[in-house]
Amino acid sequence: MDQAGNVKIVVTRIERDGNLVQREVETSGRSDAGRWERLISNAALDVPPPYEPVPGAPVYQISTGGKSVMLAQRDLTGPMEELVAAVLTEGAPLRQ
Repeated sequence: MDQAGNVKIVVTRIERDGNLVQREVETSGRSDAGRWERLISNAALDVPPPYEPVPGAPVYQISTGGKSVMLAQRDLTGPMEELVAAVLTEGAPLRQ
């Protein structure tokens, strides 16, 4: 996290066929910035499960604060699943 109230979260879902779904949330100026910071903290991205993708299943990349984590679909549970679902649902398409 850059500073309080200024966080960028990017989630990329990579499908079996290589198609990408990318969404981002930038918390700067948002009234719910604290919620996003809690979601990131609860997801414990510093200690992700081992990356063990399953052939044919989607994989996810979560990037925030200069860190990126890769997760297999089956390992997307609990707080990490909550963070990914929130970004994919509420986030904007990634600006290129």
